[in-house]
Amino acid sequence: MKRADDQTVPLAKLEAPPRASGVAKRIGFVGLGLFALLGLTSGLGGVLGFAGLYLVVTGLWAIVRRRSWLGPMRRRFGAGVLAGGLVLIIVGGAVAGPADAPRPTAASPTASTSASPSSPSTPEPKAVSVIDVTGLDRDSAESMLGDLQFDVAFVGEGSIVDSQDPAPGTEVDPGSTVTLTLRLSDQEVADAAVAQAAAAAAEAARGTISQQNALRSAESYLDYTAFSRSGLIDQLEYEGFSTEDATWGVDRVSVDWNEQAAKSAKSYLEYTSFSHSGLVDQLLYEGFTPEQAEYGVSQTGL
Repeated sequence: MKRADDQTVPLAKLEAPPRASGVAKRIGFVGLGLFALLGLTSGLGGVLGFAGLYLVVTGLWAIVRRRSWLGPMRRRFGAGVLAGGLVLIIVGGAVAGPADAPRPTAASPTASTSASPSSPSTPEPKAVSVIDVTGLDRDSAESMLGDLQFDVAFVGEGSIVDSQDPAPGTEVDPGSTVTLTLRLSDQEVADAAVAQAAAAAAEAARGTISQQNALRSAESYLDYTAFSRSGLIDQLEYEGFSTEDATWGVDRVSVDWNEQAAKSAKSYLEYTSFSHSGLVDQLLYEGFTPEQAEYGVSQTGL
């Protein structure tokens, strides 16, 4: 360059911009690789976000690494790149947000068609005919019905099946309940009659309260004096017992009436004199039988 006075002024030597170092190149290659990876895995939002981050780092690097006359230019360049990176980060986050939201899943076509009429259904159980078990004993009937998968219920008492429900020949599902009505067998009827008669006999043997009192009263009389059977019944009737109760009580006394006749004959002879026939007549009057009177007098030596 020449001035007005034609003096030549040497120009300042311009510095060539510094070339990128090997580290910067490697960072660039790594960034390109990450761009490709994020494009495959994270979609557009991830790519934009990483691109913004990359620009932010690049802008900061340009501002920090300013040199000579390119310093202001690098600062302006770095600030612009930094601003653009922040914008890309914001846009990438906005794009990635809706993509991460859960999406409603459509109903599985397999589930919707699983109940279609064309799918095979479980076959209905085959009906079973109820067999006839009337007249059989309880155990045999239950065993036969159980072999056919029937449940069995019993009604009534006894060991013989009198009737059944459902009726024989009815078609029912397996596992149905068959109700059997029971009755007594002939042997059970006979045994029940014997048991009932024994219970009645035991009840009769116990007697009523009045009969039991008549029995105790009869035993008390025989403890201190002799009586004939009919004479003791008359004594109890005199005390107010009915003829039935008095007879019931006297007949259940453990007593030997011949011995009572002998005691009575001996008692008479202790306070008066009797001939043989006269003493027999006296015992007959008291209610002893002729055989009992003769026995009693003979025991006195007359």
